[in-house]
Amino acid sequence: MAVAMGMMELQDQQIGQVTDYLKKIGAYDKTYIIYLADNGPEATDITGENVSDLIRSWTHHHFDNSTENLGNANSSVSLGPEWASASTGGLSWFKAYTAEGGIRVPLIIKPAKDVLDSEGTLESGTTTNELAQVKDLAATILDVANVNHPGTEYKGREVAPMSGQSLIPYFEGQSDTIHSDGNPIPFELFGSGILLQGDYKIIRISVGMGGDNQWHMYNTKLDPGETNDVKAQYPALFKQMLVSYKEYEKAMNIVPVDEQWNPFENVK
Repeated sequence: MAVAMGMMELQDQQIGQVTDYLKKIGAYDKTYIIYLADNGPEATDITGENVSDLIRSWTHHHFDNSTENLGNANSSVSLGPEWASASTGGLSWFKAYTAEGGIRVPLIIKPAKDVLDSEGTLESGTTTNELAQVKDLAATILDVANVNHPGTEYKGREVAPMSGQSLIPYFEGQSDTIHSDGNPIPFELFGSGILLQGDYKIIRISVGMGGDNQWHMYNTKLDPGETNDVKAQYPALFKQMLVSYKEYEKAMNIVPVDEQWNPFENVK
C-alpha cells in the first residue's frame, strides 16, 4: 500500500507538470484533460494465495520483488484482496468483477474554457454520479474535434458502429443524463454478466468467481454497495433488462465458461 500511495503521489506531480506546461504555452484553456482509472483495485496477490502458480512463477522470473526493491521499475506487486477491498470505499468486490468495486472508477474531465463559459454549462468542480462508460470518451473526443464517425464502413472496410454517447450535451446542460433509461449497457467478464440501464443494474457472478451464479438487481445510485436486491420489487424491469442481456449475449456470441472457473486458481 505504501508503494501504491507513492505511485499516486508521483502521478499527481506529473499531471501537474503537464498542466503547468499547457498553461506556459497558452494552451490550457483550449485543452480537454481526461483522467480515469481502467478498473477497480487489483486483488492479485503475488505473495499470497489469490494468484495462480503460472502468474506467480512468471512474476518471480521477470521481476525483483525483494522488500528493498519494491517501487522500482523492475518490481511488480499488487494490493492483494484485503487492501483492494479497503480501497473501494464500501463498494463490493474489485478488479476482475462486474460488481461496482470492479467497474466504478473516478472520471475527471476538464473541458476547454469555451464550454465552461457557455450558458447552462455544469459549473467547474461539479461532482455527479451520472452513468458514463469508457466508450463515451471516444464519442466525446470526436464531438470535440467536430469529426463524424463513419458509421459501419470506412474506406471500403466494415467497421463497428459507434456505441458510446458524447458527454458534451451533458456538460453544456442540453441533457440531464448521459445515457437514457432506454439505453442498456451490457457486457460479460470471466463468465459473469452485467447490464446497466438508467439507475439500475442486473448482475450475475459465477460460482467460480465467488458468486452464486444467480441474477440480482440493484439501484446503483441509491445502493452503490449492492446490498439490497430489488429484483422482486421491479419484476417487469428486471425481465426486460434480462432479455436485453440475452440479446447481447447472442449477438456477441458470448461463449459460456465452466461456472467453477477462476482466473486466480491453477489450471487443472
